[in-house]
Amino acid sequence: MKEIWHGDDVKDGIVFTKLESLQLKVLPKLESFCSGNYNFEFPSLADVTVMECPSIRTFSEGESGDDAEEDWSDALHMLFD
Repeated sequence: MKEIWHGDDVKDGIVFTKLESLQLKVLPKLESFCSGNYNFEFPSLADVTVMECPSIRTFSEGESGDDAEEDWSDALHMLFD
């Protein structure tokens, strides 16, 4: 698996309203959560775990939805740079 999300014809962005925890574990071929330029929002996300994903380089090319998510997104991008 090279990416988690591959959306088609998404116009305004993708919102995971109820996602509280995201765990990416032991995914040696994973390169990104999404390789497209989609805007993601995670209003309920409180915990992110990335373990044993040596090929991941970016989360997504899109923008985040608000300041808190932007801080989270920036921190996540730094993990993969």
